[in-house]
Amino acid sequence: MKYLLCLLISINIFALTPNDLMGCFETIKINDSSISYGPDYERNLSTFEDFGTSYTYRNIQSNRAEQINVFTFFQGVRDEVYYSYSPMVFFKNLGKYESGEASLSYEIDEDIYMRDSRTYAYKKVDHRMSFFIEKRGDFYEGRVELISHIRSIDRGFSFILKKVTCPTSY
Repeated sequence: MKYLLCLLISINIFALTPNDLMGCFETIKINDSSISYGPDYERNLSTFEDFGTSYTYRNIQSNRAEQINVFTFFQGVRDEVYYSYSPMVFFKNLGKYESGEASLSYEIDEDIYMRDSRTYAYKKVDHRMSFFIEKRGDFYEGRVELISHIRSIDRGFSFILKKVTCPTSY
């Protein structure tokens, strides 16, 4: 019994959680391809941030604003001017998180209200996302896919990131 308890505690110590991902990352590869960097170091970073309560998204059952985290993946720069990003929204209270030894997955298949940026009215949208990340030495490797038929989104990619200290401006 004592051995089993120690084993369970040690597994939880090494489990990856959303809090472990908070901060900045250098993007090493997207879809197994190296990316180009621009002259502004801060804009070259991927970030995982706690956005708190977002009034952009509302729960369909309760009509309450949802708490979110956003993983913004830097995907490269073109002509040293055009920085490309792919933000992914993680709902704190919707979907399913699973922590494993040095890994984390998140799955969501929900309809949610989303505020239209032009009309400020809320409309029902589908939000289907699958995310997996695994820590391997100094690197984080994973994949993410986001599908929303209503918003015409079908975006997915694999990635390799390296955790770095965020600049003081973050």
